[in-house]
Amino acid sequence: MIGQLEPTFRTSRVNYLGISIRSEHGLFVLVATQVVREFDVLLDELHNDSTSITFSGAYVRADGHQRFLGRPTLAITWGHNKDHRPDLKQLLFILTVTEDGGVLIHFRAADGNTTDVTTHRNTWEMLCQLAGRRDFRYVADCELVSTDNLRYIDQHHGHAIGT
Repeated sequence: MIGQLEPTFRTSRVNYLGISIRSEHGLFVLVATQVVREFDVLLDELHNDSTSITFSGAYVRADGHQRFLGRPTLAITWGHNKDHRPDLKQLLFILTVTEDGGVLIHFRAADGNTTDVTTHRNTWEMLCQLAGRRDFRYVADCELVSTDNLRYIDQHHGHAIGT
């Protein structure tokens, strides 16, 4: 159960496999890049969306401040619930798939009160790293269409389509 291991053990375990990586982010990029190469997955058009995952209960330790393996936990809290359940707490799940077969290429979770409009820059930068280029089409819902998001992607030579 990797989630319960100490960070030093996790690092040595990854190094044992012959991979020099210091974070889960780096490991994800390495694995995803290998999948893209191995299965000839096209990265010309990437589709992004998010959804809320609802929870009931207190979740006292999931407050964004408690430390788990040296990092703050995500905050399970109230936000704009996409299931129209304002009575339930939530996390935000952000997913990106390829147009080429709907292959999941990126995933992350965010605090429950994170707004979609604030997730696109970091997601787009991660996808640039993964694709090794910036000229792919980044397709997302209307939350992508903000002056700041579109200006950022344009200034960094990207292409965005908001639906």
